[in-house]
Amino acid sequence: MKLFTRMEMIALESAAPAAGASMEALMDGAGLALAKIARARIAQDCFLPAHGRRVVLLCGKGNNGGDGFVCAARLTQWGFPCTIILLHGRPQTGLAARAFEGLPVGLPVLEAAQPQAAEVLAQAGL
Repeated sequence: MKLFTRMEMIALESAAPAAGASMEALMDGAGLALAKIARARIAQDCFLPAHGRRVVLLCGKGNNGGDGFVCAARLTQWGFPCTIILLHGRPQTGLAARAFEGLPVGLPVLEAAQPQAAEVLAQAGL
């Protein structure tokens, strides 16, 4: 795994369209990769059955939050109930907002300031 600095990531994202990759494709790929890692980690770290373990995603208001929304949608499709906690309110970028709007109906979304958010986080499986 390679970790990138903020500036390196900005440069890579800026070069993506010229290489034929849209920002939507990057977000979908990042969210899917995160969901696969989470699924594998749940299966590896749990003595209980992995299917049905609750996952809580902490999402910001930008495109990284959008990656989390894509991840939550995938995990929900695979049978892992998710809750999203919005750390800084609703998404502020168009791309993240579209990912947010694409969340499965009924997926719980909480604001970080809501009292339930701390309780949900304390009970999270991952």
